[in-house]
Amino acid sequence: MPQNRVDEPSFESMIAGLSQAGLSPRDIAHAAEISRVTVWRLANGSSPRPSYATGAAIERLWRAAGCPTPAKHQR
Repeated sequence: MPQNRVDEPSFESMIAGLSQAGLSPRDIAHAAEISRVTVWRLANGSSPRPSYATGAAIERLWRAAGCPTPAKHQR
């Protein structure tokens, strides 16, 4: 089973970083053009492998928000 590289943040970490930056789940969903349910699933690890478009949108938002690099993802 493929795993994230050690230096890649998880989507859970990205959502947590965006929340710490002051964005609500609704703000994140609106900015990334995804549903609030998808944000919730990403935040709770229920969707560890989202579509490419969803993953790219979250990563763009995370980088634009200047979020600090989250803890390294390990499974």
